[in-house]
Amino acid sequence: MLVVAPEGMGKTWLAQRMGHECSLQSIPVTQFNFRDSGGRDTLKIVRKARDDLGATHYNPLTQVINEITAGPTVEMTIESVEINIRDATLIDSTITVDDESAAIRTAVKDNYDEAFATNAQVRALQNARINDAFFACLAAQSAEHPVVFLLDGYERAQPEERRWVEEELLRRVRDNHLTGVIVILTARTAPGFSEDWADTIAQTGLPGFEEEHIREYIERRNALSILDAHKTFIQLVLDVDANNNPKMLANMVDQYMLKYPPAEEADADDSWLL
Repeated sequence: MLVVAPEGMGKTWLAQRMGHECSLQSIPVTQFNFRDSGGRDTLKIVRKARDDLGATHYNPLTQVINEITAGPTVEMTIESVEINIRDATLIDSTITVDDESAAIRTAVKDNYDEAFATNAQVRALQNARINDAFFACLAAQSAEHPVVFLLDGYERAQPEERRWVEEELLRRVRDNHLTGVIVILTARTAPGFSEDWADTIAQTGLPGFEEEHIREYIERRNALSILDAHKTFIQLVLDVDANNNPKMLANMVDQYMLKYPPAEEADADDSWLL
């Protein structure tokens, strides 16, 4: 799903609320905000996704990363697990193996020493190995239950981030290689996907507040006195804020409450703001 709406319409709030709901329902979810990312390469993207989604599902990926970055190696057979430690990253760690499958059930520790090649062709091969390992793990995890990617502020994604999202993640979703993966993108402007994506991506917007929504927001903020002091406040919001922008409404109510704080704090549950 692609959600396109101007600044201040609540896209980030929506993504955070979706992430909160996923957590409540124990649905694995990873969230990216590209507005404050500073640009991530493939390794940083898959590491964050792995850690968010549950590192124990991504042990083969971590082993590939450790091999590429000259970290420790882990070799498995049904009978035994052999650990060759070339640095201190696995000291004091505990690894268990399932009796039937010999699969490691606790997370293999990541070696965060960056040792990527500077040669572009070698780097591309390394990224391909990392992506192959990551998406094999993701396919296995999502075959058991849904996995959600929440990608906020996509209009600010850097070229390598966009390449990874569109050529690696979304392409596999479109080609039915990740049938249990749900991807939700938010952006201020449409990313300009080609017509090839028409059957894969559903696009929607975010409508602005109407009068009853403004009144409800004021009530929930315990700011009813604003309507007593300024009977035309709601109309003022609609006049000043032509797009019925939630951020603008929040700023206007905030300014009023700073000047005229409520006599008593509301006892209502604020979980609706999550």
